[in-house]
Amino acid sequence: MAAAVAGGYDQLKEGQQILLYSEPSSPLQQSETAIDKLLLMADYELPVVHSPGPLMGGTAPITMAAGLTMSLAEILSALVVHQLRNPGAPFVFGAGLHHMDMKAAQICYASPEFQLTKGAVAELGRWYGIPTWGYAGCSDAKVMDEQAAAEAMLSIVMAKFTGANLIHDVGYMESGLTGSYEMIVLSDELIGLADHLIKGIEVNDETLMLDELHKIGPGGHFLNTDSTHRHFRDFWYPSLLSRDIRETWEVDGELTLGDRLQQKVKNLINDHKPEPLEKGIKKQINEILKRAEKETQ
Repeated sequence: MAAAVAGGYDQLKEGQQILLYSEPSSPLQQSETAIDKLLLMADYELPVVHSPGPLMGGTAPITMAAGLTMSLAEILSALVVHQLRNPGAPFVFGAGLHHMDMKAAQICYASPEFQLTKGAVAELGRWYGIPTWGYAGCSDAKVMDEQAAAEAMLSIVMAKFTGANLIHDVGYMESGLTGSYEMIVLSDELIGLADHLIKGIEVNDETLMLDELHKIGPGGHFLNTDSTHRHFRDFWYPSLLSRDIRETWEVDGELTLGDRLQQKVKNLINDHKPEPLEKGIKKQINEILKRAEKETQ
């Protein structure tokens, strides 16, 4: 189906519009299903991420160092099989090493320990010279509330700082059991914020503006200077997070962030019109589905 949409297998290989996800069976096992996926993607030279998802204290040792060691063994053993099948086929390095919350018996998507292990995985991937897989925009909260917003911000900032190449799980809630449109929209806003955060502060003659400081002098203002007009758009401006004064906020309906998120989601669902597939491509996909249905009967 992906090849039909791309225009053929050669075009799919060149554009690499899909990536397959597979997992080992922690601790220290590779299932037949996972290996079949690895070999299939190696044959077609399409990217695959083979990401362990163990729980420290459950399916991995209880410490982060030991959990990382076990995850590394699972990733590298899969990589060896994958590269023996087709040397140079694209492979993405990643692991979702969580710990088990012993009170709730649940996986933790927003714990500080998970932020540390995903940073360590990104660092290991860079050391091996392999593109890395990471996580952001996810939460253990059950609904789009203050907890979800706080945990989304933490995970997004950490993803930016640790430098993974491909970020997954945006919009995940309830420890990965629920997907939230509002969480996806909020994460988009926070990703824009984080992009500006990691830019740092540019220091040069243009940005220091010593001549302008001297020209305006004590007691002046910079509202109508040419440099203000040139650079005021350099700052990040939110579309969902409110900076209005209370009076303006009240006149506009006293909308909370949750209200604005729901409104944005509804607008996107109602107004977005995706480009339809060409009739010829639709026909090919239907034929593929019919063949698959016969094979599974």
